[in-house]
Amino acid sequence: MANNSIDLRSLERLKDFHNALVQFANRADGRISRLESQFSRARDYLSKKHTAFSHRVDMLEQMLYQADEECDTSQIEEKLDEARADLDRAIQCEAHVDAAESRYRQHLARVQAVLRSGIPEARNMLERKIGQLHDVLGVPVNHAPGRNSSVGSILSSAAMNSLEEVQSSDHQFATEPRPYSPIMQFYSLPSGFRWISLDSIAPADLEKARIIPESKKTSFAEMRKGFAVLQQEILPALASMSASQAYERFAAEDASAPRPDGLFRQNVFAAFFGGPGKANIHLEKKRSDSFFTVIDGQHRIRVAMELGWEAIPAEAVEVE
Repeated sequence: MANNSIDLRSLERLKDFHNALVQFANRADGRISRLESQFSRARDYLSKKHTAFSHRVDMLEQMLYQADEECDTSQIEEKLDEARADLDRAIQCEAHVDAAESRYRQHLARVQAVLRSGIPEARNMLERKIGQLHDVLGVPVNHAPGRNSSVGSILSSAAMNSLEEVQSSDHQFATEPRPYSPIMQFYSLPSGFRWISLDSIAPADLEKARIIPESKKTSFAEMRKGFAVLQQEILPALASMSASQAYERFAAEDASAPRPDGLFRQNVFAAFFGGPGKANIHLEKKRSDSFFTVIDGQHRIRVAMELGWEAIPAEAVEVE
């Protein structure tokens, strides 16, 4: 494909992804509204039950207190025991709902940050790219039937150089990953690697990853920094250059502009995409199986889950 053209099919993928983000945000907002309504109804229902059971207990206790000593109070005592049991169950249900709502509130802030900040940022980035392609760069659009290009490969080198400023900002010394965004999955990956949803990994392997102890070689804190470098430096670089070029670029940057925390960008690249002394995340599955098995990379998968990532770049192989 000529350097001054782009693949129409790939451009349409950008537009489709933009529309998908809008639909996702609308659906998420609707789901949050329904959850808020469900919690409200549950609280109101249990509050009424609590009041009713409490009133019944008070009434029966009063009846028992006022009963004559000669009267048989066994039926009142039996009903009082039942009313107290009902009240205890209502209190337990309220506690369960409160705990569930507390967990929900803890995650809600992150979800809302994605909806209010992450999604608009992703949409704006897509809109800027599409607008710059059409208006600023003046790149002609050609039909290319049968091509299946990634976002990184559809843009000419001149276009990518012009858009580099859009992709990079304050991430030179990134130390904390930004909230996960599906836009990351549009970055090109080196040959042999692809984005794999965590949902497609065997549940047993995910459970092992959740409890795997810290590696003696690399702490979880260092891995978090590695994910920040992957997200904010390595993936954007791969959109405009080959894997070998990126690897050499990071080696040069490590020498000329070392990170203050001592983390080497080239090592991070190798940890995710392979290199001397480094094993990338490697997954395998039989063609007849539904899930991938983790061959290497459980520590990185644990960190990805803790960060809320929905997918990871991995070498995923299907075997007979």
